[in-house]
Amino acid sequence: MGYQSYGTSDVEITGSPAGVKMNIERVDCTKYGDGHKITFVNKYGALQDLWFFLKSVNTTTTKKEQYQRNIISSTGTYSVNQHTKQVYNVVANTSFTLSSGYYPEWANQWFEQLMLSEKVWLTRTKPTNPSQTEVVPVNVRKNNLVKKTVLNNKLIEYTFDFDMSFDYINNVR
Repeated sequence: MGYQSYGTSDVEITGSPAGVKMNIERVDCTKYGDGHKITFVNKYGALQDLWFFLKSVNTTTTKKEQYQRNIISSTGTYSVNQHTKQVYNVVANTSFTLSSGYYPEWANQWFEQLMLSEKVWLTRTKPTNPSQTEVVPVNVRKNNLVKKTVLNNKLIEYTFDFDMSFDYINNVR
């Protein structure tokens, strides 16, 4: 059994027992980019990677407090350009939703272990230098998983919500 490569788009496999030739055409799925690599500690204590290839959505949420402040000076004047409703204690968090792409049914256990893992990381491009990558901690927000089957669902694809495990504005004290 052997194969002959005809460039980057197809391969011919020969030598099968029935003498059948198969042409395999590789198609890039570039619509959603290169995918996102999620690394987690599986049930055996080993690091395991899962790739999420389909749609991703990023969200930023903020919490803040405000108070009504006095802008009148001791001379009785004030500026209309000063804030009377003063904002303070701003905290922002980022989260994202990833779709896994299509996996075989026997991979259901991987997604279950991802959901149960206490340590999860995302490999992403650096915001300051897109040619480099960095590994950042994330938390899985999903708390239930309905295991999909080929019989019931045809194609098996999961969607997971993740929260960055740190605030958007660094507030480590």
